[in-house]
Amino acid sequence: MRENDPGDSFYLIRSGIAAVVKGDLDAPTILGFRMAGGMIGEMALLEDQPRSATVVALEETVLWRMSRDAFLRFPAITPVSLSTNARAQLAPAQIDTERSQEVETGNSASSAAPFP
Repeated sequence: MRENDPGDSFYLIRSGIAAVVKGDLDAPTILGFRMAGGMIGEMALLEDQPRSATVVALEETVLWRMSRDAFLRFPAITPVSLSTNARAQLAPAQIDTERSQEVETGNSASSAAPFP
């Protein structure tokens, strides 16, 4: 997934770890990391904008993909149902959850996924 690409799908990380970066890959700005249970690609769908960052797998990573149409069928997460305040809180809540998983397991790459 590359910065400025069209947002056509959402991904849930089943296993592995990925870095979220902006700018040139020769000297990227690291925005954060996503691991098992983390989401990538949702903001492009919610905001109907191109991808805002590039995601790079740092190890073997398994993703579950959901198309834009399927993603937007979930009433609780459609852009219309999310207030501006709720959208602003979505990303920080995800980061806090990932940090707590990393602390609990002691190994960020082995964090449990929310689905069997």
